[in-house]
Formats: sequence, C-alpha cells, structure tokens
Amino acid sequence: MSPAVACTRRAASQPGNRTLHLEDLPVETMIEIISHLDFEAFDNMLRVNRRHRSVIESYWSSILPGIIAHEFAPVEGFFHAFESAVSPGNKLHVGDFPFEVGNICSHPPKLGLHRQFLNGRPSSLSAARGLHSLLNFCRVIRRWEMEFPCLRFSDHPEYSRSLRPHERCRLRQGLYVWWRFARRFHGSPAQLEHSDVLDHYCAYRSCERRPECSPEVRRAFMRQLSTTQLHDVYDMWATIRSAVGREVCPSVAVVREWSGNSLTRAEAARIGWGDPVENDHILATIMKLRPDDILHLLVYRHRYATKGSIVQFVRLRHPRIEDSIETFSEAAIDVIRERENMLGPDDMYFPLSGFPRPYGGIVDHETPETEELRVVYNTDAGSERYHYPPSRHDIDRYMASTVPLGRLVASS
Repeated sequence: MSPAVACTRRAASQPGNRTLHLEDLPVETMIEIISHLDFEAFDNMLRVNRRHRSVIESYWSSILPGIIAHEFAPVEGFFHAFESAVSPGNKLHVGDFPFEVGNICSHPPKLGLHRQFLNGRPSSLSAARGLHSLLNFCRVIRRWEMEFPCLRFSDHPEYSRSLRPHERCRLRQGLYVWWRFARRFHGSPAQLEHSDVLDHYCAYRSCERRPECSPEVRRAFMRQLSTTQLHDVYDMWATIRSAVGREVCPSVAVVREWSGNSLTRAEAARIGWGDPVENDHILATIMKLRPDDILHLLVYRHRYATKGSIVQFVRLRHPRIEDSIETFSEAAIDVIRERENMLGPDDMYFPLSGFPRPYGGIVDHETPETEELRVVYNTDAGSERYHYPPSRHDIDRYMASTVPLGRLVASS
C-alpha cells in the first residue's frame, strides 16, 4: 500500500474527523497523488486553488516525469522536439493566445535535459516558468490528438472514430519528427530581434546551398526512422497538408466546387489561392511552419477573415518563408522508395498506404496480415549518415527547390 493511500485511510478512520481534502494532506502525499493523475487532471489542478498551484510549481520536476512517460511516449522524441520548440524567440500557440516560450529559458535547453529531468535531477528548466513551457508543449500535442481524427477521416466520415492509444503514440512520434525537421531544415525563427536567433538564422541561410545542406542530408535525417515509422510520418503529413489545402488555403477550383459552381471564376479567385499548380506551391510554403502554427491556423481559421490576414500571420511566424518550399515530404518519400528498392526477391512488400484511405499509416491497417508487417519493417532504422558528393541530379533538384516558388499571394 502506498504511503498516500495509507495516510488517507488512517485519517478517514479517526472518528469525528471532517472530510479530508487534498490540500489538507502533507506536501509529500500531495506530490505522490498528483503524480498519478492524467495530464488533463494535472493541468486542471493548477486552477483549483493557490495551495495546489504552489505545490505543483515548486515540485513539478518530481511530478511531471511519470505523467510525460505515460501519456506522451516516446519520451526521447518528446524532449528532442521540446528542445526544438522552446528555442529563443519561438512561441507556442495554445488556446486563444500565443504563449511566449522564448522568454521562459534564457538559452535553448541543452541536449540531455530529458535524462536529467526523468531522473529527478535539477535542470536548466527547474523554475516555475519552466513548468509552463512544458505544459504549453503538452497542450499542443494533446490538441493535435483531438483534432487529427477529424482530418484523417475527412474523406470517409463513416469510419470516423477517436484514435486508439497506440495510434495516438504513432501520431505523437510523427509530430516529434516534424518539429525537429522544421527547426533544422525549414529554419523558422519568429523573432529576429533576438541577436542570437538572428546570428543562427544568418548562419543557416549562408550554408543553405552548400552540399551538406542538400537533399542527401534531409534523406539522412529520415533514414533514422524505420520503414514503418516513415509510413506513419508520411500519412500524418499527407493528412495535415490536405486539411490545410481544404480549410486554410483552398484553390480556386475547390472554392467553385464547394459553391456548386454558383460563383464565377473571378468571384472564386477572391477566396481561393490560385490554380492547382500555384496552389501546390502555396501549400508547400505554408507547410514549412511548425506543428503548433499549423494547428493554430486549422483551429482558428475563422479568425482570419481575409487571405491577407493569413499571409500576415504566416510571415510573422516565419519572415523568410517565401524563399523556398517545404522539403519534408520529398525527403520522406525518397527514403521510402530507397527502402523499397533494397528489398530482395523473398522479402514481403509493405505497401505505402494511408490518407485518404481510412486504413494504414497512423491508423491500423485493414487486415491483420498487413498490420503484422509493421513489426517486420520496424527494425530497419539507420543512423544519420550521408554520402558526399551528392549527385548532379540532387544538386539540380535542390537548387531548383530553393528558387522562390513559395510566394503566398495568388496571381489569379
């Protein structure tokens, strides 16, 4: 029997005692009880009263490890993504207001923070404001878990359901990969007035066309994932990209289709974002934003009444976003095809499936036989190695991808 339960039972067994409340317990007992709550209950506990809030803010580094390990696995991915999210000048969009996380830490967390944190040792975030940076990050992840099923089953509403626990874990892992990729390769410092951010960003821009920043480096990043994880990541990306193209910046053709062709092309052009080709470039530009920014646009699209207001938000979050288009999907599909080409004649083929089909990817496959292939192809992850020099084809394709095709204002 845990000390918390024993203490509660002893107090309750004494005659004449009033009802025992959580705030009446010793601090050690409160910490043990709170550490067994789920994230939603823990988050709400901060709003109960000042006593609860004071205890949580003082001892959160002893309370949160168990909650994160249980509800935000994989933990290694969580903290790597968190380190990318709380770099100076970045904001996390949660709820109605953007939360400043750049001011929570005076410098980016050091690598290995997650090990210190989970072992209960002091870290650079051992302060009350460090708690709120973690909470904001967890809230974004939890909101994605709530919103994703609607996006995933948008083409097949008859299959709509909540994600199962193991499917939520796949989604979280995909989000963590996306966050790291966006920080490393899409370079999106939001507040350039921070000198350290500006220096980092200028260094990033100056090396962008060097061979080590070629598509081979992006593929090397993706090779760290197993084939199963790549399928999950690509399904997540295709789902969210489709949602952005449908909810945030639909093409003129889509707008006319929604209106039953009652709008003229000129009228639809005031709402839509260009013809299909131009719309693809615009989508590829917006998808360079981080997961929290994309989530903000999807959830609060109704607050942006005009295309200009969306463009203003996007440019504020990523001032140089129109210099190029996203490379996440290209890197993922390149490595998937690379793995397929390495299959031997006796190897089982693991088909790439997922959105818009209601099976595969993040969600379970339709047949148990295909689902079993997840286990087979979940052991071929590699290291982040890349090979020089890149091929002439790679250089040409990369240089073409850095041409400013990512303009956000449709010409139509």
